[in-house]
Amino acid sequence: MPGRPAPHWRVPSHYDTSWGTSQGQVLSAEQVGKRRMYDFLDRPVGALNVGGRLLVWSMRQWVKSSLAGRCACTKVGPAFHHWGLLAGLPHFQLMMVTLARGAREKMTFCDPMCMNIDESEALILGLFCTLREQGEEGFCKIATLIVHDTALVPLHLAVTALGRALDGREIYPERPHIDAAPSSMWDGKGASG
Repeated sequence: MPGRPAPHWRVPSHYDTSWGTSQGQVLSAEQVGKRRMYDFLDRPVGALNVGGRLLVWSMRQWVKSSLAGRCACTKVGPAFHHWGLLAGLPHFQLMMVTLARGAREKMTFCDPMCMNIDESEALILGLFCTLREQGEEGFCKIATLIVHDTALVPLHLAVTALGRALDGREIYPERPHIDAAPSSMWDGKGASG
């Protein structure tokens, strides 16, 4: 039905998400966005690099502080200061406010102590990686699935500027490395060989 939000569904991140595509089939922006998200979804926060962990923790703290009616920057600011990212703090703030006001669907974030990455957190981490890998065009294809058109430019500006700050400290978020299954698992020999 037109205007009805897409249903929420998840594929565990360790599954092969290349199913459903045949040679020459073009993926929709939504399919590409979900694939980008699955690189992060339900993975342990500890599997992220420093920049990814900082973003996840900061997003969670920002939401928790905002819901409690406190200034989120007072909670997140010290972490940005610790990593020499104070110049990126206003861009982080703009990103979060833009997401809070312009998201197409309600975004949810885990408690700061949660060990795994949730859907909204995975989407945002995927945006950073897509921006680096595919530039503005790729970013916009994915971002239009997350925010309304009026929020697209502020979100792009915020993520781009925050990304530059993270890159300047050499902690730009990266996709977690997927552990390859040991070859013995597939050849029937088991761990003992």
